[in-house]
Amino acid sequence: MQYTKYYSDLLKTQGQPHLNLDEHKRLFNIISLECRIDEMSQFKDGLNPEHKKALFMKIEAYKKQIHKLTRGLQPSSLFLYMVEHSLQ
Repeated sequence: MQYTKYYSDLLKTQGQPHLNLDEHKRLFNIISLECRIDEMSQFKDGLNPEHKKALFMKIEAYKKQIHKLTRGLQPSSLFLYMVEHSLQ
């Protein structure tokens, strides 16, 4: 949950960033996906192998979505991009 943690720390130290609607949607989609991955990761220990594989596939799909939303950028670079993009 690296993006969620970074955003939480950013809020505490610098306040809410000024993002346009599209960047807010991107941010909340990233946070939502990270939370889903975290929840699913907690459940996988008690599952049978078939269900573990299905869960693994879903987690990997969410990770690909996060990569697409973040453009593969680290949290600090992504938030700079989002703020700059919001100013245009």
